[in-house]
Amino acid sequence: MWVGSRISITESYFIMFMKFVYYACLAVVILMAMVFCVSVLFILENS
Repeated sequence: MWVGSRISITESYFIMFMKFVYYACLAVVILMAMVFCVSVLFILENS
């Protein structure tokens, strides 16, 4: 929380970048989990 509206442009860009990185990591984790589940199901089907 900043006092007043004295937030610099670099700080706001940094916050946007950190949010983007956070959501990108979240998407990668979800994608990896989906791929893992699909591969496990595939292995179980073929065994």
